[in-house]
Amino acid sequence: KSIYFDSCMMSYEAANAGMGFAVANRAYMASDIRAERLVAPFAVHHPNTAGWYFVSPHKGLAARKMLLFKQWVMAEAAMTQRQLDNEIADLASEAV
Repeated sequence: KSIYFDSCMMSYEAANAGMGFAVANRAYMASDIRAERLVAPFAVHHPNTAGWYFVSPHKGLAARKMLLFKQWVMAEAAMTQRQLDNEIADLASEAV
């Protein structure tokens, strides 16, 4: 019997509740994996190349708050990427 969800977040919550497994974006699940509520049984990683975009009305592009927000988001993204890369490397070394 299979269960299907319209939302990836619902499938992640179902996996957390012990209802099965989910194919997940590691960034969404990293805290659950670190806390050992979930496991990543395979050292499989597929980089997302789609990207994210900052969007704003044209008049807001130069606003100081927008620039500060962008700098903060980019720093957080870089830190998260380093953490995820380290976790993936650890999984790969454990699989060998």
